[in-house]
Amino acid sequence: MQCTPTECAPGSGSVEGASTPTESCSVCVSGFYSPGGGHPCLPVECAVGWASSDAGATSALDSCVECPAGSFSAGGGAQCEATLCIPGTASPSGAFSVDGQCVPCSVGLFSPGGEAQCQPAMCPTGSAAPPGAATMKGDCMQCAEGFHSAGGASPCLACECAAGFSCKGSQPVCKKCYAGQTAAGGSDRCGSKDTPTDYLELAMELEGYTASMFNDEVLNALATGLRGFLTAAASVSSLDGAESEMVCTERSVETPESLKERPWGASYVLVDITLRQNVVSAFEAFLKVYETPVNDLATTSNSTNVTDGNDSQIDDFAASLRSHGLARLRSAQLRQVVAWQNGEEVARVGSSSSRGRTLLPLVLSIGVGVAMLLVVVMVLAVRVGHRHASQSHGSLESGRRETLDGSDGFDRVSAAPSESMQGS
Repeated sequence: MQCTPTECAPGSGSVEGASTPTESCSVCVSGFYSPGGGHPCLPVECAVGWASSDAGATSALDSCVECPAGSFSAGGGAQCEATLCIPGTASPSGAFSVDGQCVPCSVGLFSPGGEAQCQPAMCPTGSAAPPGAATMKGDCMQCAEGFHSAGGASPCLACECAAGFSCKGSQPVCKKCYAGQTAAGGSDRCGSKDTPTDYLELAMELEGYTASMFNDEVLNALATGLRGFLTAAASVSSLDGAESEMVCTERSVETPESLKERPWGASYVLVDITLRQNVVSAFEAFLKVYETPVNDLATTSNSTNVTDGNDSQIDDFAASLRSHGLARLRSAQLRQVVAWQNGEEVARVGSSSSRGRTLLPLVLSIGVGVAMLLVVVMVLAVRVGHRHASQSHGSLESGRRETLDGSDGFDRVSAAPSESMQGS
């Protein structure tokens, strides 16, 4: 007697050795399906991030559903399993990796990690949970000057103050800056009006801190980290002693549009480092970690991409900042370094987003200027020679020569005034 097809209902399959058309039929477990009849239970064919959790599926795809947030699936017949996100992050729905798609919680939210989702934080007034917060209250940060927050899950919001005024705390109340200080208005913080004469001007991108979170504690940690970096550099250069006289002054902190998409938050920071000596040596120390940006800042990765063999210097720079209090720092990139001595700019590398142009060190600029001047002199000399020759030729033919436009035949060469540099 030959084997004949079983008569199982859709969603059920039979096993080998069946002796009756229906008695050996059993419902397919989750992850498997059967159209019924003489078909066995076969693995479903769900896409990655999807799974079939229902028993008794009748087709390879119809029972597939997207994995909810906090779970993942490799697709096929695999089930949705819990993700293993680090604290402060959570995975979206439809994830296909156990931890590769975890993203930081937004401002005002937190997550303990694992499969947990981001939940509202409970911060006191005048503070907020930064991106990637891991606890309900423990990660709350005081808002920076120029920002305010009602607490809870509210973010730090920018104040709208008039020039010479700033706000600080839980209320958007603008107060006049102290004597000797000023502010540009809006969310700008009060700062000294004085500009030093011997100092370095640093422009940095710091990922892990938004402008609204750059409070006094963060500023002090940044100053200490910069001092620590120069202290380490002093042991291998002629910088010895300079770091002990260093004064760090914040000039501006902002989060421009190009940095707002960074998931951990980021800011563009401009600081002055006042030094009584060795300004050029300090410039050279920071020059070693300078990196020219080659990609759109909004799309670069969290890690610092360094060229020209400067990986160790960049790592030392970021490590110094982290070890001195900037624990949330994800990456640190120098965008501009300018050295000033006796109130005069003596060297520059990089470009500042606030100025929007790139300059070379002053010595190189002078060399280029001299070369251009020589070219202009040579051009004028050639034109004068041509003019004299033309005048002589004209005198032989008509005794007089005039230019077509009635001018004296010279091209006027005027030097456009160079863009002045304003103190930060």
